[in-house]
Amino acid sequence: MSSKKINSNEINSNEMQWIISSTNSLNYHQDAILKMYKNSYKNIGVIDFGGWNGLKSYYNCSCYLLVTSTNDIKGVILYWLSDYGNKISLVISQSKEIGKIYVVPKLIELLKTSGFYVELSDTLEYLVRKELDNIKDIETIKMLIDGVTEEDIFTNSDPRRSKYKLGKNSSPIGSYLRVIKNLGPHRKALYGLPCLGKKFNKNGCNRKCNNTLL
Repeated sequence: MSSKKINSNEINSNEMQWIISSTNSLNYHQDAILKMYKNSYKNIGVIDFGGWNGLKSYYNCSCYLLVTSTNDIKGVILYWLSDYGNKISLVISQSKEIGKIYVVPKLIELLKTSGFYVELSDTLEYLVRKELDNIKDIETIKMLIDGVTEEDIFTNSDPRRSKYKLGKNSSPIGSYLRVIKNLGPHRKALYGLPCLGKKFNKNGCNRKCNNTLL
């Protein structure tokens, strides 16, 4: 994959499009994807997946790829199959400009689709919150996120909302703390339409949720 800098003409061109693909088919692009991951998450904290094979094993289903007409990858949204839908866990792009113009709008589109949900924090959450609110129901959060207890979840008067700010604002009600491997405690919040009824119209990576119960 080319490592050339993205210019404004390429950002605004119609040559880039989203496609869905299996993670197993991306071996050729592994170096580019790992580089995008490290650059996109360097301020949040990079988890050591054990290289490409470890990352591919963790995200062993499908992903949405932003590609050019020459098959260069500019952005990736990876998800895995949970009991409650397609949990998006990795959102990366080659540059901040590509992220804002292409990747964030695609992420928001998916989060408005029944069965997709994500844990967010920091800059990506700030951008998504311009269009979407987070899930606040305590029982739903506990059901979706293993290990999170009621004590971990921020209520309206919780002083942790001021300690763990989102930008200049207090963190959203319904935020929670959980321990991220190799990173320690981290504030997160849930967004999207999880498939709480666990009812899907097919099996496998292309399954669709029939009822979110939200």
